[in-house]
Amino acid sequence: MIIFSQGPTEHSRLGNSIVWMTKAAYIAKQLGWQVAFPWASENFVAYLAPNSYWLEAIKQARDSYLDKFDVPLTAASISRQSRKYEALFEADNQLPAFGWERAVYSDESNNVLYLRGKIDITSEKVLSLVESHALTIIHEPFELMYLENLSLIGEDYASVIPKKRLFNAQAKHVAEIAAGRPTVGMHIRRGDYSRWQGGSYYYDDDFWCTNAARFVASGKSVWVFSNELSDELKARLLSHATNIPDEDFNHHFVRMMFMGKIFGPPSTFSSTAAN
Repeated sequence: MIIFSQGPTEHSRLGNSIVWMTKAAYIAKQLGWQVAFPWASENFVAYLAPNSYWLEAIKQARDSYLDKFDVPLTAASISRQSRKYEALFEADNQLPAFGWERAVYSDESNNVLYLRGKIDITSEKVLSLVESHALTIIHEPFELMYLENLSLIGEDYASVIPKKRLFNAQAKHVAEIAAGRPTVGMHIRRGDYSRWQGGSYYYDDDFWCTNAARFVASGKSVWVFSNELSDELKARLLSHATNIPDEDFNHHFVRMMFMGKIFGPPSTFSSTAAN
């Protein structure tokens, strides 16, 4: 049993998580692993289809985790357990806190293997360790980029398909509003984008309003996706006859899948929706 652990960080959001979930599923399916991701079962259950790859083994994972640690398996509890293993690894190797690029720790008493960092999880040595432990915890799996076997690098989008009812409802909604017009999704990012890459992808309100008006004037059905709109910017965009969804991120993500084009800065949320 493999359980993926993920701390409550910026990498826990839907777009970033789906990036590595597609990569991890691609690897795990080829290796024949039984895997679970508690964060997905807690945070993405409104999005993921009931038969999703990431929900298939969650019951077995919960049973195994409870047996090993005598506490329920949650995203928070496994994140805390991960840090405990890292502290033990640091003590055993006389390292300062987080003074390592990779951590491989074997909890022999519980027959649990802990992995984190720049590790090729498909190497013979690591696969042998995984095979010899009843449970393996892999933390921060978006670091799964260090594979020598290039044939195991890929993306499996079938592992993160949305619920059929959610998907069909959003397809119908977009089609009704667009009424045959080409669709353009505008993904407005603020927050850390004011600093990321020196602010190269941070645009002011006038930029977004000018382009919204341009798209509408050219006969497009324009949809604005953002959780960072000020009341003033929202009012200005609505005055240009744009559509601004008010639902949660699951609806936004699926609705973005039906956009003919997506206009905005580089983002895992919009790029994975486009894929």
